[in-house]
Formats: sequence, C-alpha cells, structure tokens
Amino acid sequence: MKKLTHIIIIFIFFALSMQLAFTQDNNNEFFFSGGVSMPAFLFQPSLDNTVPTGFGKDIGMGCTFFFNTKWGISVGGELNFLDTKANFANVEVITNGLTDDSGNKYNLYTTFQDHHETQSMIFMTIPIMLQYQAAQEKSQSWQRNNQPKNNCFYAMAGLKLVIPLNSEFVYNTSMLSNSAYFPDSDIWADPQIFPGLGVIENNNFDGKLHFDFFTVFSFEAGIKWTIKRDLFLYTGAYLDYGLSDPYEFNRQSLNYNYSAEQMSETTMFALTDKTTFMAAGIKLRLAFTNTSSRLAVPCYWIY
Repeated sequence: MKKLTHIIIIFIFFALSMQLAFTQDNNNEFFFSGGVSMPAFLFQPSLDNTVPTGFGKDIGMGCTFFFNTKWGISVGGELNFLDTKANFANVEVITNGLTDDSGNKYNLYTTFQDHHETQSMIFMTIPIMLQYQAAQEKSQSWQRNNQPKNNCFYAMAGLKLVIPLNSEFVYNTSMLSNSAYFPDSDIWADPQIFPGLGVIENNNFDGKLHFDFFTVFSFEAGIKWTIKRDLFLYTGAYLDYGLSDPYEFNRQSLNYNYSAEQMSETTMFALTDKTTFMAAGIKLRLAFTNTSSRLAVPCYWIY
C-alpha cells in the first residue's frame, strides 16, 4: 500500500508537470522514450568467478523545462524490464566471528558449486536530469534553402529514483554445503551434532526478491536531431550507477542455525555485504514542443 501511494503521488505530480509544460508560451518539450540496456549487479565482497550478464528494456514519457536554449530540467517516468544472470563454478562465503549458544567463537563456511541464478525485475524509474545542449548560430529564419538547421549535441546528468514493482529469481546449483570451524579449539563442527550444517545436492529453487527503493546517478549524451520545427529525435547512450544498496534492509547475517535447507532458498544477494546496480544502454527520445511558441526550436536561437 505504501508503494502504491508513492506511485499515485508521483503520477499526480507528473500530470501537473505536463499541464504546466504546455499551458505556457515557452520552449518546453514533451517526449516519449525507449531504450535497451545491459544491466548488472556488482557484489561486495565480489563473488569469485562470477560472470554477470543481463538485458533490459524501458519505455517512458516526460517533459523538459528549458531555462533558455542551452539548459533545462528533464523529469519523467519510465518502466524498466530487466533480466540478469550470474553463473559461477565455485563460490565460498566465509562469515567470521560468529558465536554459538555456548559463547564459543566460530567461522561459518558456505559453499556453492556450479551455481546459475537468473533474476527478473520490473522497476518504475523517476529521473530528474539537468540537460545541456549546444546552441547553434543565431538565425532570423527557421529554414535556409528549405532545409532544417544543424542538429546539436546534448548531455544530461542527474538522479533516478528506482521503485521496485516486481522481482523474482530462479537458480539451480549442483552442491551447497554449510560448515563451521572453531579456531580456538581448531576443530570443525560435526554436522550430525550441530544444527544447520550439512550438504544439499542438485538443488533448484525460485522465489521473490525483496528490493527496497534505491537511487542511481545517471549520465547520458548524444545527438538531438531536428525533424521539423516542433519535432525532435534524441539518440544517445547512458550509464547508470547505483548510489544505494537495493537489498540493504533485507540482508541477514548467517549463523550455524541457518541450515543448508534454508540456504538452499537464498539468493546470492543475501550472501554479500553490499550490492550495487549498474547499467549501460542506448536511449531514443521523440520530443515535441508547443507549436504556438516562437521558441519552439531550442537547438539554436530564433528572433
């Protein structure tokens, strides 16, 4: 319910922004966007031999409020559909300095062999970006020899609020083991005596990922193509880098009571101290302006 309330508030704000953009005599732009990307999650500490891959696509809409012909603020909303994969041959996660019920210190060793995990996610993204575009030479007319003026370079930078809507994972692993070592006694715990220790082979599991809201820094650059006086096509490349951990509040410390059976239902997001989202992609944006405005071509000045 809390997530739905946030989405409704954002939608109302977005609708009011659209109305403001087109009820004034200005050079503001309204746009539809789409893109493809290669998303990935970076784990700290890194999982050795991990090969993350992914594919994403997004659709969205928004508006850009220009202060002048070079600078503006772009706001909008996007739906992102992401699929990421991670495969590793052998990963051992060591949790040091744990204490059992008798006060003895031990280290927990959790091992995955031949692990394959796929995550499927739907995010709602709210970007707020500062936009710059290079102004061309001043001109008294819209066209010269019936040809549009030159196109221009643009760049955008800002923050994106990412709202998870649905996230799932599926994995299979050939072997999973949980074992405990007591350094003071220099002994390994007997899995038949200590609860939570053991080995599971040929395990398959699917479940939900419980992501939190998170933010990313985004940079985008490309070319703004002038199609006609009030219609433009942006083509650019972008890079997103996460500023907060989307799994921070759902990660729990492991202990020897966390059994192999329970571990068999655990995503790799729970096995690391921090997760960072990253994506690189291509963006297309079809933008148009209020045709009644004399400032409807912000790539360059018009008298």
